[in-house]
Amino acid sequence: MKRKGKIVDGGYPPIVKNLDALPFPEYGDFTQEINEDSYSQPNRLDILDSRGCINSCHFCYERLYWQKFRTLSAGRIYEQISHHIKNYPKINYFYFNGLLLNGDLKVLNRFCELIIKNKTKIKWSGQAMIRAEMNSELLMKMKKAGCDWLYYGVESGSDKVLREMNKNCNISKSFKVLKETHKAGIKVQINIMFGFPTETREDFNRTLEFLIRARPYIDTVLASQSFCTLEKETCLWKHPEKFGIVGEKHHLFWKSQNGENNYRERFRRYEEFCRIALKLGIPETSGVLSQKPDKWFLLGMSYKHEGNYAQAVECFERSLQEETDNSTLRAMLTSCKNKL
Repeated sequence: MKRKGKIVDGGYPPIVKNLDALPFPEYGDFTQEINEDSYSQPNRLDILDSRGCINSCHFCYERLYWQKFRTLSAGRIYEQISHHIKNYPKINYFYFNGLLLNGDLKVLNRFCELIIKNKTKIKWSGQAMIRAEMNSELLMKMKKAGCDWLYYGVESGSDKVLREMNKNCNISKSFKVLKETHKAGIKVQINIMFGFPTETREDFNRTLEFLIRARPYIDTVLASQSFCTLEKETCLWKHPEKFGIVGEKHHLFWKSQNGENNYRERFRRYEEFCRIALKLGIPETSGVLSQKPDKWFLLGMSYKHEGNYAQAVECFERSLQEETDNSTLRAMLTSCKNKL
């Protein structure tokens, strides 16, 4: 808020404890586009089924927005879906855009029962966390109720790194859940992060091994194109010394392990992972790329940030030749040349 011409932090507002008390989101401003099938997925609507997360991963900033996990009741989620179907009969696919759709398994189970009982013909999907309780019985019920995709935040193939991330899961559990999800007929995506501050080369090799082992049960991979970032107010950002982070806390260009884990090393790990993923037949999508389109620009920015202007110039000139030509790139190139 603004007070006497100055911006003042008003702090967090009180949280909404009972999400069922909130009205349904309306899509009235988009009625024409929905009816005319203007969107890339014309039969899809997003719903916010929950706020927050039951986990507290050290790198995650999204859960900080919501402070505490809360979810709509199963009945309210079903009512909302029925409401949207009534208003937009073409809609038959719903994406749960909370941080995780399996934060409360009783709610998830009851929601599936309502879908099945009422013979509601829809498809739905969303982000999920690895939980041992995601067993074959629940997953088969989810499939019967229309669950089409689950996007699991696996992040690493190293148990050591998962502990240091505070992920509350392990590789054995992850592998079992992915296998059971695939067996139930639900498509699977895993999310992978590169260069967590404590991740060694050996840890990264374990991630590659996990990818190879789990490939039969994976449909797509979201390979993080920003690798591992330091986001404000996260545990990584507030306590860098605990994770061996050295120097300036730049969100992209931070370093750890005495500088060995730097932006370019994270980039190398990302590219190596992508090469193996593509060889395994994983589609070139959701971050798995044969060539990151802004590679040389980003590498140039990392060298510029360090004051290595000669290397920055080389990267920016390569970006100019192979990637794009725009005023921002040329300004960066000129700035670095002037420093030489």
